[in-house]
Amino acid sequence: MLIAAPSLKSAPSAASPTMARVHGMFSALIFFQNKMAQEIKAQGGLLKTGMYAPKVGVGDLVGRIHQARELQEPWLREIYPANPALSAIVDSVEQLLQDANYKSSYIVAADSLDTPKLHMKANLFITAPAWNTLITQPEMGPFMREYLLYLAYQSGPAEERLSALEIPPPLMEAVIRLARALQEKISPQEAQQAFAYFTIGSTNMDYRSMVMDGEVQITVCGWSALSGMMDFILLGGLCEWVDTQQDLDRLLPPPGGMTRRIANFIKLLL
Repeated sequence: MLIAAPSLKSAPSAASPTMARVHGMFSALIFFQNKMAQEIKAQGGLLKTGMYAPKVGVGDLVGRIHQARELQEPWLREIYPANPALSAIVDSVEQLLQDANYKSSYIVAADSLDTPKLHMKANLFITAPAWNTLITQPEMGPFMREYLLYLAYQSGPAEERLSALEIPPPLMEAVIRLARALQEKISPQEAQQAFAYFTIGSTNMDYRSMVMDGEVQITVCGWSALSGMMDFILLGGLCEWVDTQQDLDRLLPPPGGMTRRIANFIKLLL
């Protein structure tokens, strides 16, 4: 289980009470993951907490991919086993985007200096055997290629960007080929034991969010869950995975006592 939240620099809403709540929750998670590390490992599990902390600008797609590729956390090798087809696409990303005439564009000039923000309210749940079979498939290479091109189109000139409702046919074809490959590799018994769910939308359960903001969440399952998977692969490499309170405090400074009390009080009101 990998749990990620934005650092202070990458928070879309950096209000002190909000950050105080995040700091409190992640302090508890770090304490739990350290105290229960041996028990979790004995069951073949893993729990890590991360702070989303990109080191490059919001439009530097190549830089973000390089940062994700260079992350050297040993436990990541267990989650992302070697896949030559996938590595080949990542290693040639500069040429791939150059051939696609990629050029980042900003609607507001000040955005070019801004830090990427994380406002991704999403979760991916998948069983380990299904994930390991999926991530090592040769078809992951073409899937990654089309995904990176899709990201490039989304950050190009505003008039050329795709609609959020429009999915490029090559990307859909890559998803279908990957799903078919998995169906051929996984036995009927493995298929019955496997599951994959992808949720996106707000998990806010306070009255204001549900009544006044109309926030909702949707869940998709099966092969449809692949639509959100690639975001998580990139996200993992753009986080700093924290193991100590000092690491957390560096990326998300601890709130003062008064701010913490106000944050807890607001939570009760909502």
